[in-house]
Amino acid sequence: MTRDELNDLMERRVVEDATEENESPHVFQFRGEHLNGIVVTPLAHEGDRDGTDPSEDAGIFTVEDREPGMRGPISFDPPTMQMLLQTASLVAIDSAALAPEIYNYFLDRVERGSRILVVLTTEDRHVAWRDFLRARWHGNQVFEVVPVKNDPLRTLTTFVTWFNRDQ
Repeated sequence: MTRDELNDLMERRVVEDATEENESPHVFQFRGEHLNGIVVTPLAHEGDRDGTDPSEDAGIFTVEDREPGMRGPISFDPPTMQMLLQTASLVAIDSAALAPEIYNYFLDRVERGSRILVVLTTEDRHVAWRDFLRARWHGNQVFEVVPVKNDPLRTLTTFVTWFNRDQ
């Protein structure tokens, strides 16, 4: 799957799911050079929000660290990264080939109200992102997607890394 196909999948799923769930959802989408996001608010007008915090709206954000010249977490604006980390209910690091089944799983979570941050990176920067998230994210687990090279039947594997926050 290409990056454009991933963007189309995310947009299609989020817009369709929001339309089925709400009579008048507001879907906020943005695409930057290395940051994409889709957020679904439950009501069409901000004035109708009944005091709910917009940082709690469901959505998915992707940080693109696969481009030539990128250097891992230091390539991104610290305040933007901090805002994304503060509002995320799930974070993931993906250094494998983009796979629809993984992103459909994430979008199923968005449908249930999660706010997800996915870092798209390379194998050589994967550990740097895990260390960055361990130091800066409030959660205690990170969903990881890594390539599999020694099995012709699989191209990727997933696992969860747990952080011990008691230390």
